[in-house]
Amino acid sequence: MSETLATALAFARNGHAVLPLWWPESSNGRLACACRQRDCRSPCKHPVAQIDPPHGQRIAPNGLHSATTDSGIIKHWWALAPEANLGVVTQNLIPLDIDPKNDGLATLAALERDNGKLPPTWTVVTGSGGLHYYFRRPPGLSLTLPMIATNVIKDGGIPPFGEGIDLTTYLVAPPSRHISGRNYTWEADGDPREVALADAPDWIVARLTTAETERTARNAMTPEDWAKMVGGTFSDYRDDAAARVSGKLLRAVSLPSHFVAGLLHAWNQTYCRPPLPEHELRQIFQRIAAKQLEQERSREK
Repeated sequence: MSETLATALAFARNGHAVLPLWWPESSNGRLACACRQRDCRSPCKHPVAQIDPPHGQRIAPNGLHSATTDSGIIKHWWALAPEANLGVVTQNLIPLDIDPKNDGLATLAALERDNGKLPPTWTVVTGSGGLHYYFRRPPGLSLTLPMIATNVIKDGGIPPFGEGIDLTTYLVAPPSRHISGRNYTWEADGDPREVALADAPDWIVARLTTAETERTARNAMTPEDWAKMVGGTFSDYRDDAAARVSGKLLRAVSLPSHFVAGLLHAWNQTYCRPPLPEHELRQIFQRIAAKQLEQERSREK
């Protein structure tokens, strides 16, 4: 069993869903993302959707929504793609991604001066020289991820931890290989075989609670807004209305995609006159969901 597969299974046993990510391969004397897309914007960090012919095997076609803790599926994935990098979904975690390119290390040092050193926990040195800190997410703390500091600043907001510290929907875990050729490695005092996953310090939870409250207030829809979206009947431009309802549910309410699809079906039957054909409604939803996933990937860069 490879080290990557063993690590993936260990995460799964602890309740953390995983998925395979593309890996670096040699191309014209340099490393490139094995997805072989000329304009790959997230090399060696995005989910594997399909292995190239002759296999043509689909692996994680739905991105994060394909992530699993099922050991049989995980073994199957790495049998098909033994070189795949490892992604760990952060649904049950508070993942601090310290980005050295955006002064994240300096920001972290300042935070620790003000709040005390971070407690020992699972800690990764990334292939780019940054750090990933894993903390257990408290029950009841709902987070809308990703929170990318540069994007928050562009939107006129204040990142919960300052510049260069992001919270992402998944982390690239050891022993994955970075596009630079360097491996992601566990810090000496942050290896899960030696240290337990720590609870997040109170000051981290407090900052995230404040950030989530502010985000909810910014994105909240008034009763009048919802009345316009779902309160009347639609005879014209039903496809446009369906797209807007899908987008609002996926973005503002942050419901799982399969649940949104069910709500959209009920909305279509109740408010569209006549209802859109099921195949057309499904195409609309899939288009909006794919667009939302692409936006999430873009924010994670």
